[in-house]
Amino acid sequence: MKNQVAEVVKRRGREKFPLLKEIAETLYRYHEESLHEFRSSKFLMKILKKNNFNISHPEAGKLKTHFIAKRKISSGKKIAFIVEYDALPEVGHGCGHNLISAASVVAGIITSSIASKGEVYVIGTPAEEIGEGKISMIKAGIFDSINYAMMFHPGNRTRVRPEFTALSEADVTFYGKSAHASSYPDQGINALHGLISLFNEINAYRQHLSNDFRISGIITDGGKLPNLIPEKASGKFHLRAVTHEKLQELKIRFKIMAQASAKGTFTKVRVKFSPFELKEMKIWEDLEELFRKSLLEVDPDIDLDEKPRGRWASSDIGNLSHIIPTIQPTLKITKNPTPIHTKDFARATLTDFALNQTLIAAESLALTTLKLLEEK
Repeated sequence: MKNQVAEVVKRRGREKFPLLKEIAETLYRYHEESLHEFRSSKFLMKILKKNNFNISHPEAGKLKTHFIAKRKISSGKKIAFIVEYDALPEVGHGCGHNLISAASVVAGIITSSIASKGEVYVIGTPAEEIGEGKISMIKAGIFDSINYAMMFHPGNRTRVRPEFTALSEADVTFYGKSAHASSYPDQGINALHGLISLFNEINAYRQHLSNDFRISGIITDGGKLPNLIPEKASGKFHLRAVTHEKLQELKIRFKIMAQASAKGTFTKVRVKFSPFELKEMKIWEDLEELFRKSLLEVDPDIDLDEKPRGRWASSDIGNLSHIIPTIQPTLKITKNPTPIHTKDFARATLTDFALNQTLIAAESLALTTLKLLEEK
């Protein structure tokens, strides 16, 4: 009986492959950045409405491009396929969100056409690249009635469990006093020296950081002219830790380093942490195992590579996993390793291999959901 359901899912998947390809290619062309995915979300909603989903837009902070697509078959479990569709600045869909959209939308359509009970949701969550979409929607209570959530992510290997860590973004600004850099250097206080000192503090501190932590940063404002001592200098930093609790420890240490850098350069400093803080992925082993079995039913020869690699990615899907059972498996879309968040990876999303792998992901998500809906 299980194999029969898998065959039905695969047959429906083959029928929907042209739609999957259309979604991937259309969103690739749109490549809209976070909070500006107007054409992308409208395009996806149009497809879902055509396939008998009801569309709604509950209030969720400042989000304008989110949506909920719902198709109720009967009473039962409520299961959501998560859709991401924002692109990266300059790179485009170097994170493969066009494939995520294609897989989740097609999985929702396949599932709703086969399921005999329950409610199927396809939930559009914008702004993943800046960590706002799902967090705003969680705060708005949009996921409160959902029992399970799932999506896939394209990558360089196929694994069921993602390696996601907690992340906080910090905006740091040092303040000094401007003066002519050559004629009156003694009259100025160089804010850039404070910021550079912070980078040096971080680099020295890395020697004592365990593998539980990462810090990276950039200078966003280092002054205006070489002959004008900067009265303000700014940087943006990402702080990561293996758990949300450890992240709070790192934030305290980071603030101390910033204050020490200001004291040593006679500047003043402001550290502002983003209100959108990402959590590590919570592990739901039973749901992972159900997907793993479904994946192998869809493609018994799939190349599973589940050895931990210690990658330090972060995503707001981690926050959702702390609210309801959630999975985000990764499927390999490149035959040769291609760094994610690059133009090369974006181009790889349109290859035949990538599209076929995305179809396998959609079918596996659908099969997993059908099994969940039939469970008592």
